[in-house]
Amino acid sequence: MTNSGISERLRARWFAPHPLAVSALVLFVATSLAVLGKPVLGEGYASLIFVVGIMLIGAISGVVRAVTTAIVGAAAFNFFVAAPLLQFRFSNATDFAPPLTFLVCAIISGVLSGRLRDQSNLSRLANARLESLLNASRDLQPVRSPESLRDVLGHHLATLGPLAVTLDWFAEGQPIPDRRGLRKEAITDGRTMLGALVYHPGKASGEDIAFVAALARLSSLALTRLRLDTEVADTRALAKSEELKTALLSAVSHDLRTPITTIGTAAASLQSFGTLIDETTRGDLLTRIVEECERLNHLTENLLQMSRLQAGDAHLSRNVLSAQDMIRRAIARLRSQNVRRTFVVDVPREDMLVVADTALFELALGNVLQNAVKFSGDGSTITATCRAHDADCTITITDQGIGVPANEQTRVFERFYRAKGRTDHRPGSGLGLAIAKGFVEASGGSIALTSPVDDGRGTAITIRIPRAQEEPLPCI
Repeated sequence: MTNSGISERLRARWFAPHPLAVSALVLFVATSLAVLGKPVLGEGYASLIFVVGIMLIGAISGVVRAVTTAIVGAAAFNFFVAAPLLQFRFSNATDFAPPLTFLVCAIISGVLSGRLRDQSNLSRLANARLESLLNASRDLQPVRSPESLRDVLGHHLATLGPLAVTLDWFAEGQPIPDRRGLRKEAITDGRTMLGALVYHPGKASGEDIAFVAALARLSSLALTRLRLDTEVADTRALAKSEELKTALLSAVSHDLRTPITTIGTAAASLQSFGTLIDETTRGDLLTRIVEECERLNHLTENLLQMSRLQAGDAHLSRNVLSAQDMIRRAIARLRSQNVRRTFVVDVPREDMLVVADTALFELALGNVLQNAVKFSGDGSTITATCRAHDADCTITITDQGIGVPANEQTRVFERFYRAKGRTDHRPGSGLGLAIAKGFVEASGGSIALTSPVDDGRGTAITIRIPRAQEEPLPCI
């Protein structure tokens, strides 16, 4: 507490008027006014001045002070105001009328003042309880576990003052303690009783009981919300898992069935007709078998690398690689498949070194290039550029294909997603760009798509990966 706060409290304590001093001052003023006003008002009306003073004391200090003031005021009235002056006289019934009137006024004003004070205290207590419930409701909103809810309840129970409320929390499998003679307000999650607010009913008012019951209901609502949130999250996760399984089975079954059918048909033809097949046809059948085997191998590699990415960053190797060499290697693999595209490589002479997983880097570049081949026409040009951009290496693959609609550009990097209108007679599982995105993000980089590029056609995919620092690392 600050020095100013302490001084204010001391000043309020030492300079606050004492109730006896207030009573004495009121009696002195009433007596003085009655004595001065008696020649004008008369003895009867002068007594009303004492009545006003006594009722004022009753309103301020209560019935006890008012009765005391009434007795002393009756004596002062009899001695200073009533005839004969300066002597006490209680010789007939009329002499007792002012004291009895003063006492009745004192009792009435004191009782009414006490009731009003009690109502004010009850209202103040109710407001405090309501404020406490609002604070508890606000503090219970962000809780994410029963343990944190228990801590919040413990904090609020410590602020209840004279009302002694104990929080019983039941661990799983723990028996509920016996609390005979005490009242319990259960705290549940809608199914299981997890705790209770325990208090002695004989020491609690009706307002206290209502407050504890409301606090228990608020806690139960918070626990029910936690349980429902968990159930909804589990249901969504299960639905997402089933959706991914369905998509995986659909994509993989189609992409496996086509090459297997082709391989089976070509092998069966070679086996059945043998030497009856001329060399050209035999060569074509063997080429189809090799191509479809490559396609199966690529699909299997995509699935394996996707599982590596889902397993987390700890399973990825870190090697210093030349971005130019990786681009040339990925393009060389495509050229070996006799794709009818023109590849333009625009890279600097100096090695652009990056730190990445070798297999995933090559697969990601291959997937982006295969995507460019798949959605561009024969004889079109595919350009691969590599540039330094601040601390990053920027690789851009640009094709002259049909492009990607604006409303689908944010989804092409999702697993198993294939853009509408781009899938006709084009094989694929929808994993290629998803793997590229997963690899880039696991390497601390980013990937973006721009379409169209030129004259309403073409797609450019830009990969940004941090360049290697000066620390010595194993180089490949």
